Amino acid sequence: MRTHILITILFLILFPGSFLKGKNVDAELITNIKSIQPGKEFWVAIKLTAKQDWHTYWRNPGDSGLPTTIEWDLPEGFKHSEIYWTYPEMFIVEGIANFGYEKEELLLIKITPPKNLQTNKTVTLKAKAGWLACRVECVPEGEDLSLTLPVKNEKPEIDNANKLPAINSDLKLSAEQKETLVVISCTGNFDKLKNVRFFPYEAGYYSHSAEQKLIQKENRFTLQIPLDDFKIGNPENVTGILFFENGLKNKQQKSIEINLKLIN
Repeated sequence: MRTHILITILFLILFPGSFLKGKNVDAELITNIKSIQPGKEFWVAIKLTAKQDWHTYWRNPGDSGLPTTIEWDLPEGFKHSEIYWTYPEMFIVEGIANFGYEKEELLLIKITPPKNLQTNKTVTLKAKAGWLACRVECVPEGEDLSLTLPVKNEKPEIDNANKLPAINSDLKLSAEQKETLVVISCTGNFDKLKNVRFFPYEAGYYSHSAEQKLIQKENRFTLQIPLDDFKIGNPENVTGILFFENGLKNKQQKSIEINLKLIN
């Protein structure tokens, strides 16, 4: 599979923008509002739905793969944010650990229209999404997507997606390197935890397929993350997402974003 991935990556480098129209993954550009207001930001999302046994990739795809990309074509004066990535799943194909989405992927983006946008008209947002659809074989796919919305003076209703990692947390976190491990320590108010996993933003430091050992004692836990035998060096910061299968205290928040100075 590694050889196939390398061939696919070479194909994408040599022929940028070349892809098959989505056959294994369906794509659509969606939003949860019915209209937009001049100068008021709102959420849109690229929704990818993979057919059975197929998957797409997170921002750090793991040991192989490529993250989904978006090229925007917006009306004059409109601005877009970077992608807000929802937490991924881990799956292993032929011994290779990947981070991504086996059923549904939501790529969330904030769109900001200009303040002088005329009301009582419609605007069309356009995006070209490209992704790598994999089962055992991998296929580069993509779609040209569009979304038309009316412009009104009414305040649009915005729903913050609960799959987004929490940026601010009341948990007390630290990270320390102990020989071949990075150990994340956490103190806070949470119930008995199940299947806590760290998904790193950066590749090249951690063993993606290795078991991460969780040790919990009341309001404190540690998570041991093995470093890769062939790591490119030591990270200065531990950045990524902590995923909690059964959620934290309120049972709803399943992930938090971390950026911790690594203590050697």
